[in-house]
Amino acid sequence: MGSAAAPQLAAALMAAGRQTSRVVLDVSEVDYISSAGIQAIEQAADRLRAEGKTLTTCGASGATRLCLETAGVTPV
Repeated sequence: MGSAAAPQLAAALMAAGRQTSRVVLDVSEVDYISSAGIQAIEQAADRLRAEGKTLTTCGASGATRLCLETAGVTPV
């Protein structure tokens, strides 16, 4: 998940948040995540939280899990 995909990710997460109160982002197939990707997840989580909704990541492993944990985005 590189920098070029970050805006699309943020938009997709917000669109999902308009349809449900709990968004689950499955990153099990992600083997790379840039700082822009992490930022998109964090910003979407903050916006959804402000609306009383939640964003959870799941399926992270390896480097993706390490990056998310280091950034404070704790995967399930």
